[in-house]
Amino acid sequence: MSKIEFDPIKFKDDQRKSWDSAATGWDKWWPIFERAGEPVSRRLLELAFVQKGDRVLDIATGVGEPALTAAKIVGKEGFVIAADQSGEMLKMARDRAKLQGITNVDFRETDCEEIKLDDNSLNAIICRWGFMFMPNLNDTLNRLYNALKPGGSISAAVWSNPQKVPIVSFVISSLSEIIEIPKPPDGTPNPFCLSDTNKLETIFKQSGFTGIHIEKMNVKFVLSSIEDYTNYIKDISSHLKAIFKDKSVDEKNEIWKHFKNSAKKLAKSDGSIHMDNETICIAAQKRE
Repeated sequence: MSKIEFDPIKFKDDQRKSWDSAATGWDKWWPIFERAGEPVSRRLLELAFVQKGDRVLDIATGVGEPALTAAKIVGKEGFVIAADQSGEMLKMARDRAKLQGITNVDFRETDCEEIKLDDNSLNAIICRWGFMFMPNLNDTLNRLYNALKPGGSISAAVWSNPQKVPIVSFVISSLSEIIEIPKPPDGTPNPFCLSDTNKLETIFKQSGFTGIHIEKMNVKFVLSSIEDYTNYIKDISSHLKAIFKDKSVDEKNEIWKHFKNSAKKLAKSDGSIHMDNETICIAAQKRE
């Protein structure tokens, strides 16, 4: 059998379709996810020294964070570009901005690796859990470096290794016990591909960034029950939607029954699920 080679164009097209298909689920579970992610957004904005009047880019904004938080900080004197490849996710972000009365955000539906930016035009760039899914991260960082003003800052959050990120890894390990999870071609981006901090630092250095700082944070996800946890995974996991596409109703029910039984080991005495996860934050600057 011939080895399947990684196709970055197909990967990005599949990613866009997957995120579009899961957008409604992300909107539904936004309060749960953002309760966990909000401290990370705040820290990224601190690490990038975002302040009033700044021009900021949020790469892979999804349904609008950290872009909307940044918009409140930069105020009417500043401006935020919120970029994402998923039009459906951006619809949610626009609705959220409108609800909050935020008008200083330019939402751009675009391949974030190909976004058009003027050189020396941005004070800060932020990316929360997006760089791991970019096939051409080195080239992307080169372009982002050029877009920053001299002395401008970039900050990003990526996930640590699977053992330290159960909100992602537990699902795959549990379901792998009952169904075959297709192994992607070598080189395929995934949630954990930037968990090696030495590799992460090297990638940023290769693009010219200086003053590199790396720190780790705990991200706590809390769901009220195993049922909520199961529905959360069902609704937001674009990867599983693709895997389950050809499964019958009976097969899906059996799979989720197994998952719920597996999840009992995570539940506290009141039935709630509390998951501690490690994220890695990196910050750096463009040379003056």
